[in-house]
Amino acid sequence: MRGFRLLPVRFRTAGPGVLAAVLLAGCGAPTVAPYMRPPAAPGDHRIEAPLAAAGSAWKILADPGRDADWPAAGEAYNEAVAAAFDDLRRAGSDWKKAAATTGTRLADPGPGDLDPALLGVVFPASKVDTRRLGERQLASGIGLPLVGWIEDELPLYDRARFPPPAGITATATAILRFDRGPTPVWQFRQPFNSELIRVGGVHHPLRSDWSAAHALYWEMSRLDRTTIQNVLLPQRLQRIEGIFFTRPPDPDRIPLVLVHGLKSSPDVFDRMINELIADGDIRSRYQLWVYSYPTGVPWGLAAARFRESFRAALAYAREEGCRHLDKTVVVAHSKGALITQASLRDPGDAVYSTFIKKPMDQLDVTPKERELLREVFLWEPLPCVRRAVFLAAPHRGSPLAEHSLAMLASRLIRLPKLLTVEIPDLLVRNAAALTDPDLVSAEESLRFRGRNIRLPTGIEALQPGRPLFQIVPNLPFRKGVHLHSVIGDRGRSDTPDSSDGVVPYWSSHLDGVDSELIVPSDHNVPKCPEAIQEVKRILLLNLREN
Repeated sequence: MRGFRLLPVRFRTAGPGVLAAVLLAGCGAPTVAPYMRPPAAPGDHRIEAPLAAAGSAWKILADPGRDADWPAAGEAYNEAVAAAFDDLRRAGSDWKKAAATTGTRLADPGPGDLDPALLGVVFPASKVDTRRLGERQLASGIGLPLVGWIEDELPLYDRARFPPPAGITATATAILRFDRGPTPVWQFRQPFNSELIRVGGVHHPLRSDWSAAHALYWEMSRLDRTTIQNVLLPQRLQRIEGIFFTRPPDPDRIPLVLVHGLKSSPDVFDRMINELIADGDIRSRYQLWVYSYPTGVPWGLAAARFRESFRAALAYAREEGCRHLDKTVVVAHSKGALITQASLRDPGDAVYSTFIKKPMDQLDVTPKERELLREVFLWEPLPCVRRAVFLAAPHRGSPLAEHSLAMLASRLIRLPKLLTVEIPDLLVRNAAALTDPDLVSAEESLRFRGRNIRLPTGIEALQPGRPLFQIVPNLPFRKGVHLHSVIGDRGRSDTPDSSDGVVPYWSSHLDGVDSELIVPSDHNVPKCPEAIQEVKRILLLNLREN
């Protein structure tokens, strides 16, 4: 959403329809930016010079005895390929016909190759502005780095499982080959699959841009424009809920799962991803999964949905032959860390018995409701997670959730039907089975007794006095999981009396973790350089120990 303005005075009196209209205005489908289109056709269209220059450089790069000339030949080759690719794009949208028009042809895509015909648009990676990510991560070598965009209306997107909302980005390097007959051949290699290219009898590194596709996704998708709606309109944002694979599942890579927090989206990890992907060991050994969810719902329910989505992703990854799922690492921020740590604990019947005094088989519930109660109160700890990294985690809540401004924001939240109709109806039917309505706030208790139940919002559920915060921190973690904490102190060096401005140290701290690092950051810990380096250290540690 671009350029929306928050109008709290109107929101206080507006109905949910007006609220939705204001917040969702401007969230239309992504459009193709001018820089993504082919360059304007030159007045005198000639391609012979770039092809000849690329062919001459190729001969040098293919000769093991001319290694001293490789650097200059590589620069000449890359420049010529860039010019030839511009001509290829200008020749039309049908890639095979365009190649024939320009005196080249397309290679049949093999393993590790990208078929440009399946993408909506392919263009040079250098056109993408990556400044939001920090330092641009480049790898020297030969070829022209490209990015592709697969919008959600294309067949390739429809065939994907667990695709990101709005579209998928692709990273490739264009190579113009001169070893497959008299006609130069275009090959589009995916550097994530192989970072080397064979030229004659020599293996050269591919020239790669690791940042461009990442930056392009945030520009083209809606995820980083929905942070307010994620809180206030959770029902409307369920379409972007779930675990998303940034690339097809890879049998040889370990899942790295990122989980964002309240009033946030996965873009909170944008700089962290950019730094991690620059490390060759992390890039070649991990595959990135991202969890997105409406943050306006209470964290107990959000955790149940996270576990459901996580298990579905694991099942699909197993179908695809992934062999290292038991080494999965979860990096979670704020509320995301809260739902992650709860999902790694074994509740036994402690949570259920705190709220409900009758066995489940004595409750007046439908099979669907019984399954919901099991997932919310009697969940099985998440399998496969080897390590979890908690960034600015409110394990015991946040005092800011009790602030008057937080309460104002909470009243604006439009909870989904599950929380406004279905669960309240379940509670009314089973009122005699509840341990004590006074477990909730005084206001809610009165409403309960009047049969007008109001469940807590995602903000209210973070208040430290809530019942779950008296129970969950005392539950045992699943055996075999390693835990790490990264906690901000705003650079004041006052731990244990510190706070990141949102979560105090007494809430973020966990006894018995494998490591705890205090960083000079506010609550936005995922963007802190020291925190990013700590996550990198933990990921490399996970590789060494496995």
